[in-house]
Amino acid sequence: MERLREREAELADVAARAGVPVGEVVDGVGRLRDQLKAAQDEVKALKKQLAGAAAGNLAEQAVDGIVVARVDGAERNDLRELALSLRDSPGVRAVVIGGAPEGGGAALVAATTEDSGIDAGTLVADATRAIKGGGGKDPRLVVAGGKDPEGLDEALDLVRAAAGIA
Repeated sequence: MERLREREAELADVAARAGVPVGEVVDGVGRLRDQLKAAQDEVKALKKQLAGAAAGNLAEQAVDGIVVARVDGAERNDLRELALSLRDSPGVRAVVIGGAPEGGGAALVAATTEDSGIDAGTLVADATRAIKGGGGKDPRLVVAGGKDPEGLDEALDLVRAAAGIA
């Protein structure tokens, strides 16, 4: 009997948190899950729009078609989206975005155009050591992570040197 009362209390708590009567808990939780999914999709779309807007501003900083910039507080995937969006800007051949994601650590994303003659993996090879990390070797897109956000400025300077725009 005591376990049954505990379960009823738990169910009542779930119903109260879901904002529905006890008899509608399953439907209420399902609706909340659907609302959460829709909100997550909307946030994702807004982040993509924001990346596109930021890309326009960063594209103006290009030196010889190469953009090297630091953007802190964004997640690795957001940095990736920003780099890809920026790479597609007119006149941009290569992009390296570095940042310290909210979850900690450091991230570098390098993206190059097909006809740039620049290898993304080579562009960030030395820089990944500055953030005590590593990443891929793909010639068009590299997402690298590291443990040391304090090394980001040095890493971006190493990228500039590797690109010949230091």
